[in-house]
Amino acid sequence: MRLVAYLPTVWAILQSRDSRQHSLWTWLIWLGAHLTMAAWMYEHDSQRVDAAIGVSLANAAACGLTTAVILWFRRGGWTRAMIAIY
Repeated sequence: MRLVAYLPTVWAILQSRDSRQHSLWTWLIWLGAHLTMAAWMYEHDSQRVDAAIGVSLANAAACGLTTAVILWFRRGGWTRAMIAIY
């Protein structure tokens, strides 16, 4: 369920084509937090991948997607893509 919560942010950025209202640092911190939590659980759970690690990695992937979308629009990716199409 939590993974669905990331979609409105990505959707809002895609719709507005503007990521300035979203904090890149916040999303990078959340990405790092999920990755380090997955690593910590792996080390403290006999180095086995379980469901909790999977959830943490899925959350990290969603944060990574959001971070990538933010960077795409901040670096003018949408403008370059539209120019290439036309």
